[in-house]
Amino acid sequence: MTVVYIDSVFVLNALTDYLLLLCAAHLAGAPLRRVRFALASLAGGAYAAAIFLPGCAFLTALPVKGAAGILMALIAYGGERSLLRLTLLFFGVSCGFA
Repeated sequence: MTVVYIDSVFVLNALTDYLLLLCAAHLAGAPLRRVRFALASLAGGAYAAAIFLPGCAFLTALPVKGAAGILMALIAYGGERSLLRLTLLFFGVSCGFA
């Protein structure tokens, strides 16, 4: 039996998401709205923790993962003129980090 500490999953994922959002905005030259990045990273951490809850296995499906990433980008970069570019850059930085 594998033991998963959900608090560790939440914190590590939230910190990683924050750095990825910050890096993507910095690379794009977008204004750094750190509070919005923190809110988006908290949402990403909650999503990562929810995957391990009983009955939430559907969250591991690829379309749901994509929707979670898009939701994070909307929270972080919503209202920016280059929302699509920032979102794609966020996904690219995430893939590069992986």
